[in-house]
Amino acid sequence: MFTIAKKEITPPTDDDDDNDNNDDNDSGKKESKDGSPSNTQTAENKEITSDQTSVELLNGEIKMKFDKGLLGEKAKVSASVIDEKNVSVPKAQDMEKLSLAGKIYKIDSSVNKFDNHISLTLKYDKEKVKDVNKLGIYRYDEKDKQWIYAGGKVSSDGTGITAEIENFGIYAVMEYEKTFKDIQNHWAKEDIEILASKHIVEGTGEDFLPNEKITRKEFAVLLSRALRVKGTDLDNSKFTDVSSDEWYAPYINGVYEAGIIKGTDENKFEPDKEITREQMITMIMRCYNNLTNSDYNEMMATSQLRFKDEETISEWAYQAAVIGNSLGIVKGKEGEVFAPKDTATTRRDGSSVLKTQKNRPRVFKLIFI
Repeated sequence: MFTIAKKEITPPTDDDDDNDNNDDNDSGKKESKDGSPSNTQTAENKEITSDQTSVELLNGEIKMKFDKGLLGEKAKVSASVIDEKNVSVPKAQDMEKLSLAGKIYKIDSSVNKFDNHISLTLKYDKEKVKDVNKLGIYRYDEKDKQWIYAGGKVSSDGTGITAEIENFGIYAVMEYEKTFKDIQNHWAKEDIEILASKHIVEGTGEDFLPNEKITRKEFAVLLSRALRVKGTDLDNSKFTDVSSDEWYAPYINGVYEAGIIKGTDENKFEPDKEITREQMITMIMRCYNNLTNSDYNEMMATSQLRFKDEETISEWAYQAAVIGNSLGIVKGKEGEVFAPKDTATTRRDGSSVLKTQKNRPRVFKLIFI
């Protein structure tokens, strides 16, 4: 979250006349110098029927996809452009910068609550962007005066950024540039910075500590942020060693509820223990299975594990190691060994494992597509 100056936001008023049921309502269009309507709209209203699953506003600058009937029998949806002067963006600091990469939109509807997410795509201005991988959609919290990251993946046509939203409000595409003092000459610098731009990894002050060993709780938090899942029932945690008042509790509960983690025994997670290679690949492959609904039995039949120490891999991790290796997600170590109990994984390795999946969209498609 980013705190901004407390300025009142005064979006333009939508022209709520008899034409607001017309899908081609152009009351918000500006006129060009010769007096004819231009292609730029600043406001638009549309009515959505119960059989619709998508809508476009402001000449395609805003696109939304949703389940049929999500917004009821008839719902009015409106969008307007907010003047940048009326909304402040946090000032750039030494190690981070949040900057607008497009227009700021006020999106509203006659339906205030809905039961499922809406896929929102906003166009961005390529001339304002340094690195498309660092773009995201942000929602402005009018009460707390903060920009909150809503998610961000490049749309299928490459012209917009898409995120799943839970409510309407003020949204914008922004580029978040975040770095750390101790990674400037590090081989994993790009990986770490891209995941930081997605708000998946954080540092300690101005440092990232890339060579520090990564713990079970830290990797669970990375997966939770990557998949954008958080637990809700914190008072009834599965794990007795994860207190509900710990900062990482919602993340661990979230990936547990998603079936990504199972703990070290029936009711313990051992959050501060360093994660092993076999634990990490097991968590990653559960993500893979959740996102792809793959047939593990079929994949096992066509996969072969060629490690000299394969007999030392725990039974519960063997399948994940085999398939993860065949997909190129995990590799062996020097000497053709897997070293399943090895805890040499570092914070940089954990970041790189997640970052490299952008070239395998089936694994972490929720983040990178």
